[in-house]
Amino acid sequence: MKYSVLRPEDITCILVVILFMLAACVVGTMEFEDEERQQQLYCDMVQIFEESDGMYGWPDYQENATEICDE
Repeated sequence: MKYSVLRPEDITCILVVILFMLAACVVGTMEFEDEERQQQLYCDMVQIFEESDGMYGWPDYQENATEICDE
């Protein structure tokens, strides 16, 4: 029966791959949270625009704020 022994180079390669995958997960999570913050800002600004009769905030430039903001 033959046993396989991991060399230090193999362990280093495995660790690099694991670290890369963890970094990709962290970046993906941060990107998702940023998108949520942008969507909330958009909804808040459209609501301010509507409540102030166009004096403040942003108009509904995406033309679907009711769909996006009611979720």
